[in-house]
Parts: sequence; structure tokens; C-alpha cells
Amino acid sequence: MFENPNVEANVWKDQKGKYGLAKVKIWKLFDSCRVHCLILSTTQIFLLVEKMYPLTHFILEQMVKDVRLEVDYESEMSLELLRLVRRQPNKG
Repeated sequence: MFENPNVEANVWKDQKGKYGLAKVKIWKLFDSCRVHCLILSTTQIFLLVEKMYPLTHFILEQMVKDVRLEVDYESEMSLELLRLVRRQPNKG
């Protein structure tokens, strides 16, 4: 995907941004640090690849119960943490 991009794809043809045209020059993925580097004609963007770190049941329990984690129902991140706790098996 990153070595030979399909230049006929719409993502490369329709490159109009909020402030006008910004052509994509280079799009790389650095495997060692899992970072996408997107170089446009006007700017550079570095995107971090999401990684899920395994948490033990004890740590999840500490985060939710002992620390009294309060969930703001507007916050998607805190809701995802609670969903993760419920999906984790009861292991130590």
C-alpha cells in the first residue's frame, strides 16, 4: 500500500482541503515506531498508529474501583475503558 500507491484512486485525484489544493507528495509508514508520515505540498503530518496494550484484570480493577474512576458520559475514551473492563476475562 505504501510502496506503490494507486495514483488513479480518488484519494489522490480529489485532494482539496479547507484552504485550497494540497497535493500529497509522500505517504510513508515507519514500522519501527508505527508512525505514518504524510507529506503534503504545504505541510507535514505525523500520525500515530493506535496500539492496544493488554491490561491485567488487577490493573483494570484498580483503575475502575480503587481509584474511583468517574465516567463522563460525553467522553468516548472513558466509555471505551469501561467496555474493555467488561470484556476482559477474570484473570489475575
